[in-house]
Formats: sequence, structure tokens, C-alpha cells
Amino acid sequence: MSTHYYETRHFFRHGRLLRATLIGHEPWFAARDLARLLGISANVRLYEGLDPDQWRNGLIKCGRGMVSEELMLSESGCYDLMIRRFYHPENRNLRRWITQELIPSLRARQAA
Repeated sequence: MSTHYYETRHFFRHGRLLRATLIGHEPWFAARDLARLLGISANVRLYEGLDPDQWRNGLIKCGRGMVSEELMLSESGCYDLMIRRFYHPENRNLRRWITQELIPSLRARQAA
């Protein structure tokens, strides 16, 4: 029996990790990593207030080859948290980084 997991790419901003992957052609992000970038407690239920298509639980491969279950957020779920639920002026820069650098890098790797 094989277990399906998502391979993630590791991106760093200000020394903090953000794991991301494409599921189909859509970017998804490890919610715990995004919470750290936003300065949000890991105990916050990040999926509350999001639509069901903006989050999912998934198995992702960690750095040492281990697999762990993580809450994953879609691109729109990510923006929803940054702009609506946990707004801070710095989040504009984070959104630009995700939109202009991270996502194009994910897609370019998939196309290769």
C-alpha cells in the first residue's frame, strides 16, 4: 500500500521557511510556515473562516525524508489570511514576494 504525499519546495524569507507545492496547477502552502511568517501563533485555527476549497490536510515530505500531515492553504486561502484575517502593512511585501517570486518559481519548475 503506497501513501501519497506532496513534494514541497523550500523558500526562505527573512530566514523563515515556507514550504510550497503545486497540486494540479495550483499553489498550496504549509499553513504552519505561513503562520510563522505572519507572526501568528501555531495554535490559531487558520482554516476557520476559509471556504472548504481554500484548505486541506495533506501529507508532505519533510527535510529528512520523513512524511508528516500538515494543514495546507491554497493561494486564495493564503491571501485571505494575509489581507483579511491578519492584516499588517508588511503583508503587502509578503504578498508581492509570494506572487512575483515564489509562485513563478514553482510553476517554472513544473514546466521544466
